[in-house]
Amino acid sequence: MRYYCIDCTLFRLAIIFFILIFPCVVMAFDFNNKSLICRTKQFPVKGGFEFVNKNELIKYNILYDVSIKSEYLYSSKHCYKIIKNEVIISEYSLSNYCGSYVSSIDIGSLIYTIPIEEGFLTADCKFYDGNLENKLKSSLNISIN
Repeated sequence: MRYYCIDCTLFRLAIIFFILIFPCVVMAFDFNNKSLICRTKQFPVKGGFEFVNKNELIKYNILYDVSIKSEYLYSSKHCYKIIKNEVIISEYSLSNYCGSYVSSIDIGSLIYTIPIEEGFLTADCKFYDGNLENKLKSSLNISIN
């Protein structure tokens, strides 16, 4: 007795999908040892994220000190989790028990969103292959008048 595939083309397409496409989808969610650099409408470089392991990241922000009229780089560690199509980011680091998860990065668009009283602040991010901290430091405006 022989069995024939009624729609072999569909079967072949399914096999091709799982062999070629599915591993790419799974790998797309792996942020471990990756970096994102972010910008806003007002600032071409505003900060970024360095994913140091599977649980923790370093968040960088370029901030402005009014008293000395210059920008500086602020960094802090945070926990993160990947849930569905988002990277959710905690208030604190792993050593401070993470706290609440208060901001997120959409995996598809790489848009970072943080809630504020008036709504949301957003930044457009993209993957960055170089040394993120050095790139951000080189983007500082040392003296702004």
